[in-house]
Amino acid sequence: VREDGFDNGEIWHAWVDYDGTTVEVRTNQTGIRSLLPDLTRVLDLPTILGQDDAYIGFTSGTGADYGNHDILAWEYRDEFDPVQSVPAPVTGLVFGLALLGLSRVRQRPV
Repeated sequence: VREDGFDNGEIWHAWVDYDGTTVEVRTNQTGIRSLLPDLTRVLDLPTILGQDDAYIGFTSGTGADYGNHDILAWEYRDEFDPVQSVPAPVTGLVFGLALLGLSRVRQRPV
């Protein structure tokens, strides 16, 4: 998924989201689920597996090299939780400046 690799010795966070038709993978070192996925693929698991039931598991590999892979924590949700975009903080700033401008207009002496 990442060109820079995960082998920098740091803790990596990953999210694998599947809505029944598309799988999205997000990774980073901040622990904050990003809006844009690193990888997106259309994936019809029931058709591929030939059934509606599946198991969740973990695996890792390094080829011929040594690597230590630890899962520090994980969570499973049986509901799709789409990433919601957060409104830009600029909106609040513009609103605040508009209110400040209105108060100045009202305070002008006649």
